[in-house]
Amino acid sequence: MEKQHEPFLNEEVQYWSELNSIEGVCEKNTWDDILSNSDVVNRLGSIMSGMYGLACCRWGCHGKEHVYEYLSGRTVTSTNAAMRLIGFGYYDEALSISRNLAEIGNLVQLFSIESQHARQWLDATDKERLNQYSAGSVRKKLEQLGSVIPTDQASYSWLCEVGTHVTPQTKPQAHNSLGRPILGNVCQPDGVEVALNSLAWSVCTVSGPIAKLAIIPRIPANSLIEDTIALANILFSKPNAPLS
Repeated sequence: MEKQHEPFLNEEVQYWSELNSIEGVCEKNTWDDILSNSDVVNRLGSIMSGMYGLACCRWGCHGKEHVYEYLSGRTVTSTNAAMRLIGFGYYDEALSISRNLAEIGNLVQLFSIESQHARQWLDATDKERLNQYSAGSVRKKLEQLGSVIPTDQASYSWLCEVGTHVTPQTKPQAHNSLGRPILGNVCQPDGVEVALNSLAWSVCTVSGPIAKLAIIPRIPANSLIEDTIALANILFSKPNAPLS
């Protein structure tokens, strides 16, 4: 493990106070050097603005269950959290959030293909929901329907391995040419890129279908769809395209 931030080696240090300080420095450096000039970040912000409005029923409510509003809200708060994690140098944890959003993306894609699944998902018992609408079950249903799978099995498995499930090869925040593990709070451009692009793609998989499913006026719906398409085009124009 790379030794960093010598104050942490002092047993008398106020750990959380010191951590807040170095996280702030890392976040400032990350934004100043990378994120502030990123087309991905700018377009992602436009999508978040639309999703925030949808989640808050800015244009009216979808219905008493608010399923699309709540899924939009989870997407917004998860994305906000992931962006903070990226700023702090916690890229693996940001990828874990992208995995969670990818599950929502595949689910709403299924709802958009066969609308009765939304009703079945809502009415199912916890056990039925776990069996019929697990991540694997949703991917299988999409495959059987001949649909595009926004986050396929290979991409989902990669997110699980890097961001969620530990293996004997797990190294924290090893997003550098040396494969050196780091305890966060160090801006690694490779880590920023992979975490940001993965997050942006996962958001696209949610925002596109939800813009069509939610009952909102045509103008904000079209704006959200256009922003989603524009962001996807930016991502897939990159040499190392994001997931799927």
